[in-house]
Amino acid sequence: MMRKKDALARVLRAVCGIRAATTWRRRSAGELLVLAYHRVLPVASEAGYPFDIELISADPEQFDWQMSWLARNFTVLPVSEIADCLQRSRPLPKGSVAVTFDDGFLDNYTHAYPVLRSRQVPACIFLSTGYVGTDRNFWFEEIAQLLMSAPAQSIRFPAFRDTLPRADDVVTRRADISRVLSELKRMPDEMRRTRLDALRSQMNGHSTTGLGFTAHAMSWAQVAEMSRSGIEFGSHGVSHAVLSRLAPDDLRRELTESRVAIERVTGAPVIAIAYPVGGEDAIGDQVVSAARDAGFRLGFTYLPGSNRVTIADRMQLTRQHVERYTGRAYFQGLLAFPSLFH
Repeated sequence: MMRKKDALARVLRAVCGIRAATTWRRRSAGELLVLAYHRVLPVASEAGYPFDIELISADPEQFDWQMSWLARNFTVLPVSEIADCLQRSRPLPKGSVAVTFDDGFLDNYTHAYPVLRSRQVPACIFLSTGYVGTDRNFWFEEIAQLLMSAPAQSIRFPAFRDTLPRADDVVTRRADISRVLSELKRMPDEMRRTRLDALRSQMNGHSTTGLGFTAHAMSWAQVAEMSRSGIEFGSHGVSHAVLSRLAPDDLRRELTESRVAIERVTGAPVIAIAYPVGGEDAIGDQVVSAARDAGFRLGFTYLPGSNRVTIADRMQLTRQHVERYTGRAYFQGLLAFPSLFH
């Protein structure tokens, strides 16, 4: 499907369809497109990459081209301006787009931030605050590293009959990562944490950090520096738990503690949250209500599409996903034809 859509994007660009649609959207008001990124990282060989390759949204060169094209063709808004327009019942500027990042990986600072600064593109980074300022890998990257480095059939995971990884080849290992993460994200959070501890106990020194890659968050000093330069920060929870799997008290704690931690460092109000994982079953009415009660004015899902932004839907905004295999024509299609390319 991705290849077919990429081919379609190239055809549309060749016949000037993307140019015409981009011009129309640039002149249209009342619609908001939001781009969702995770990591901006150069990887020479995907086979040797020790973490979840699906979290790489672009390499620095791709990202620089994307931000340059975006700045030339759309009105890129800070998340705070979107919230203010809604609060004051003002229409959004024509051709409104927002740039967002989930998690707060170190490479958001080392690779994405210099591009955002040089291209003068505002962005909002959603932090899982329990990882900021530590050298701990995000829990989902721990799983990826384990399954990429452990000997075949050496790991037991109670949900599966097979021992993992099922084979030595990279394709099977990456499929196993997807299977295990999908299963963990569906569990009640207490069970997820128990299963994580059981998997950690099987690490047995398996490590690929010597390859020069890391999968941890930026530091609080880097957050403060970026904030002073105009980058905005929002909440992605504390522990990157799936919020809909939490007990009510734990849900409130994830929301409020993450917001307070960011505000303490940046001195700026935290008005937006991106729900971890962000699919329909990761959110729900209880999560949206709790986020609103915790003081958030905007909520971002990981569901694709464009937004006709009103007060009614401001807590469940959709976002267009940017992936490492998003070519130039496809990237343009994400913005020109959001209902077709996502």
